[in-house]
Amino acid sequence: MSGDEQQRRLQAEADDMMSSLDREILRPIQRNAYLKMAGCLENNSASSDQVQRCMERQNNLLQSTQSVVQGQMQQFQQRLQRCGQMCQDEVQDQIEPGMDRDSVKFRKLESKVNSCMGVCVDKHISMLKTTVHSKIKMDLEELLKQSKS
Repeated sequence: MSGDEQQRRLQAEADDMMSSLDREILRPIQRNAYLKMAGCLENNSASSDQVQRCMERQNNLLQSTQSVVQGQMQQFQQRLQRCGQMCQDEVQDQIEPGMDRDSVKFRKLESKVNSCMGVCVDKHISMLKTTVHSKIKMDLEELLKQSKS
């Protein structure tokens, strides 16, 4: 499988995971935050400062939610990059000075790096579906608990 195909496959899986998180967790959080913001505005006995603070709390929750997702996805991307770099380093050590890019040995090394990258992609797709999804979900649940206290 070519590098482009691997990248498309990984992107499709990441998009699927993000869509799932959006439906299961992010939209309900957003909905509740916006409803609470509306509640802030409906409190006629509150001062403008109280209304502002009430709305800021909900806005901060939304920003924190986004930070959790971005942070976990950044960690995931860094791990994937490290895996890919290991593949490249392994092959780079075997390239001889002046090696012809059309040589059989060079093509074998190219194939080796593509194969290694395929393993990285497969491993990280599996991580998306399990570890990354679970970490984001747990972190968001913890964030919601903290915001209620």
